[in-house]
Amino acid sequence: MKVISEGFSNDYLIHSILLGFFALPFFFLHWVVGALLLILSILFACVQSGIEIDPKTKSIRVFRKVAFLKKGRWISLEPVDSLFLMYNQGATLLQSRGSAVISRVKSYSLYLIAIDGKKTEFHEFTDYQKAVETLQALHTLFDLPFTNEVEEKRHAAILKRQNRKR
Repeated sequence: MKVISEGFSNDYLIHSILLGFFALPFFFLHWVVGALLLILSILFACVQSGIEIDPKTKSIRVFRKVAFLKKGRWISLEPVDSLFLMYNQGATLLQSRGSAVISRVKSYSLYLIAIDGKKTEFHEFTDYQKAVETLQALHTLFDLPFTNEVEEKRHAAILKRQNRKR
């Protein structure tokens, strides 16, 4: 079993902070309820995520993990013919009375392409190295061909830059 850890997940950070704030008044009202809410808040803050690949069953999943408990839906790679890594860039405009801030987000989507050509998004990575590590692991374990759009765009930009210098 190959495990690629993405580290601590911020998906439940707001939940953790809110539960922590709700736990404080309960310490004065009923300390047992306050302690349970505080423990639950700490557990939400300690959620980790990652990718798990099972070569025996030829399946893959994105998991969330708290302590020793892992949860995630397994996806079979039997109908998958190839892999595709795509670069995503988004921007959000945050406006207030006096100013505006643009928030830019870069992510990398890994698509599983079936034999019939159907594209299914498997996971959206925020870390390029983890996306490439997953792509390489799937290629090595299951001999699946892949297309890395990010590397292709980098290579095209380098060639374009070299042509401008001439």
